[in-house]
Amino acid sequence: MTGGIAAEPGNGEARHGDAGLRDVHLLRGADPRIIARLAAGARWRTAKPGELILDFGDPSGEVFFILGGAVQVLLRTSEGKEFLFGEIQEGGCFGELSAIDGQARSANVTARTAARLCIVTGSAFLDAVFASPPLCLNLLRLLTQRLRENGERLLEIATLPIRQRLALTLCRLARPRKGSMEMMIISPPLTHQVLAILIGARREAVSREMADMAAQGMIETTRSAIVILRPDLLRKPPGLPGRRNKGAAAS
Repeated sequence: MTGGIAAEPGNGEARHGDAGLRDVHLLRGADPRIIARLAAGARWRTAKPGELILDFGDPSGEVFFILGGAVQVLLRTSEGKEFLFGEIQEGGCFGELSAIDGQARSANVTARTAARLCIVTGSAFLDAVFASPPLCLNLLRLLTQRLRENGERLLEIATLPIRQRLALTLCRLARPRKGSMEMMIISPPLTHQVLAILIGARREAVSREMADMAAQGMIETTRSAIVILRPDLLRKPPGLPGRRNKGAAAS
């Protein structure tokens, strides 16, 4: 279901063309002719903050490329439990799993900010993957990255105290702040309830830790952002038990 997403006025294809798709991480290195074919058959949409883009059980197999903004992904288990997976930002994509296996959507995706989207059919996406070794490799790397991230998050929830889980999550979500060599920013800010869902904790516990971090000069919260003033202090806690050093070979 794509309720709430408005079509952009005018000729979206003419305005966007394939130029916007060239900035999508998954399509980097792909033959420009393949990108042009995807753009020619695509739909272009804009979603407002908080609007639903995909819902659980949606049978569609379309793939969504984010040309601007960010979306929030909520997963649902077979038992019906829901948890926040995280967010995907400009240059990212979602919907590729249903395009690959033909199954109904297992996630709810909403726009966290105003989001510009390029939407291609599952068949067009798979044709592009089969025709482009660089695109195929990018897809394998994306799926591998998400598997590793899921494993790390499960390990964090199982082994780390709330403070370290929260610090790691803030650093993971933040982006460099313009005009600063050190500070990072999360904008728009996530609520304490959303942060609590992300790290598997209670909202009250997250609020206490956020207040303590602010008192120690690590972060600053405003209506428009969470500013990480001292990323070095947030990253200071030791790594996960058993995690290899950076110089060790990856598995």
